[in-house]
Amino acid sequence: MMKKQDRQKRLEFLLAKRKELEKKEDKGPLFSECVNALGKGVIIYSPEKSEERYYSFQKEVPFTFYGRIEWDKFDKYCVITYLEDVKSLINDDDLEIYWGTNNFPVLKTNFENILSVYDDVVAVGSDTFLYVENKYVIEIYHDGEMRIGSLNNFR
Repeated sequence: MMKKQDRQKRLEFLLAKRKELEKKEDKGPLFSECVNALGKGVIIYSPEKSEERYYSFQKEVPFTFYGRIEWDKFDKYCVITYLEDVKSLINDDDLEIYWGTNNFPVLKTNFENILSVYDDVVAVGSDTFLYVENKYVIEIYHDGEMRIGSLNNFR
């Protein structure tokens, strides 16, 4: 038989777990499906950390007023047909996932993980951005066009 203190601790633990699950689900079913599909290899940043990362991302990557990356400011970028085509560039770097709408939390995972559940990742928002800080950014535009650019050189 559990003591009163043990029951209280267990209740607090269960309530905290429930609150954590509710936070995930607050962002809608597509976000939850994406996180579940990415599995244990994903880190979900807190709202505060996500806001900080969005700020850094937008500071490093030039955007148009309508939310696309300003590719004409890049010295090196290219249109890609398949995400797998850039696998050798990304190497073992972890990527952060950003979406252009709805202020979703930033996710961090590896490239293989993203490749394996690509449809779940891009279904979350209209435009998706994969970012390796100080190295590369990949824009997956809502019309399906994909571009990768090097963050080492700007015009």
